[in-house]
Amino acid sequence: MNFDLKAAKLNLAWLYPEYLNLYGDQGNVMALRRRAEWRGITFNVSPISIGDEFIETYYDLVFIGGGQDQEQASMHFDLIEKKAEPLRKFIEQGGVLLAICGGYQLLGQYYKTNEGKLTKGIGVLPVYTQAQKKRLIGNIEFVAEKLPLAEKDRHMFGFENHSGLTYFLDESENRESANNEPEGTASYEANEVDAKAKADQAALSCQALYAFGKVVKGNGNNGEDGYEGCHYKNTFGTYAHGSFLPKNPAFADYLLALALQRKYNLASDYRLPALSEPLLGNLRQDLAACEV
Repeated sequence: MNFDLKAAKLNLAWLYPEYLNLYGDQGNVMALRRRAEWRGITFNVSPISIGDEFIETYYDLVFIGGGQDQEQASMHFDLIEKKAEPLRKFIEQGGVLLAICGGYQLLGQYYKTNEGKLTKGIGVLPVYTQAQKKRLIGNIEFVAEKLPLAEKDRHMFGFENHSGLTYFLDESENRESANNEPEGTASYEANEVDAKAKADQAALSCQALYAFGKVVKGNGNNGEDGYEGCHYKNTFGTYAHGSFLPKNPAFADYLLALALQRKYNLASDYRLPALSEPLLGNLRQDLAACEV
């Protein structure tokens, strides 16, 4: 299909930019805008903050960055009470969303602090997060095997800095059930082993379905299971700062293409025309060579 990009317009909602904007996360918005404008696409960015209405039918893309616990607490009530429902609708209807670090955690079921306090998420991603004192810091590389990109472009690069450990929900639900098995019965040990085996299988199934990618270098979601991020419909959550999209321009273009497909009823294999970027190959090689 011959689609005139100069006639296209995309609207991006940048949620809580004054609260959720760590480690250069605004570079993701800049990358999307520039890569759209270089192709002639009109690209509008709307900062949406506390008290602002989020109209899910107006926006084509949403970006949510990372923030410190204090900043997340400041906007949490507004997110849950005012924006959670339209955000869930946007996501379920195939809207394109990228969430980084704290923004990723807020899309999950809950965040549990070291003191045991639960902070509710909007509940759209099948993950939960448990705080710990040790931070996971350093360069990260992971492979998004399920994405329809060239093999070299499925390798994603970023910088992680998080103390929250994120797990897929199936694992927590099934392990809680296994750990609560009543003791003092002859079948307890066998039941416990069986329940934990089922929990492991459920976790693997959930990871296979919803993980953004497999870790090559770094920690990822929790430093244990080898997975990074979560991918549900056209929503992507990741711990990769950096900024993430400038380091992974093919993925930025993929997000733009998804938004255009949805808005203008384009074919599911529609891709943006390539840009001339002679230095990009060297940049990606340097990123691949970075130490953790």
